[in-house]
Amino acid sequence: MNEQELPRKVAQRLEEGLEAISPAVSRRLATAREAALSRVQRADALVGRSSSGTVGGALLASAPGRFLDRRILAPALALVLVLLGVLYWQQAQRVHQYRADARDYANARYADIDALDADVLGEELPVTAYLDQGFEVWLYHHSPASEQLP
Repeated sequence: MNEQELPRKVAQRLEEGLEAISPAVSRRLATAREAALSRVQRADALVGRSSSGTVGGALLASAPGRFLDRRILAPALALVLVLLGVLYWQQAQRVHQYRADARDYANARYADIDALDADVLGEELPVTAYLDQGFEVWLYHHSPASEQLP
């Protein structure tokens, strides 16, 4: 049995039992079929489908309240708030990490400068530095004692 024969045999089998159905059941089936067709037509109108199956602008024109339904709007709003919270938290973490890196870099630079100062100040000055007139003037102007003099 191939794909073309199966639908034909199913339809034939269904038609064989039509005579055995009572008129009341037949009316109920016809009513159910009409209701189903009307639901399909309404769904097509909401989506904006025409008989060719294309989607048009009828979606927004025919059902503006559908997108403002609480069942859709509340979870969407919650999702947006959660995403904003995650973005805020990530940005705060980046800023915190940037500040920590800048602080570490500054501390490392200060440690290097302190080590250099300690090396320079801890070493003995050569005799020529004491004999240099420029050094004596510089030392006079940059010493704490010169700031106290009038």
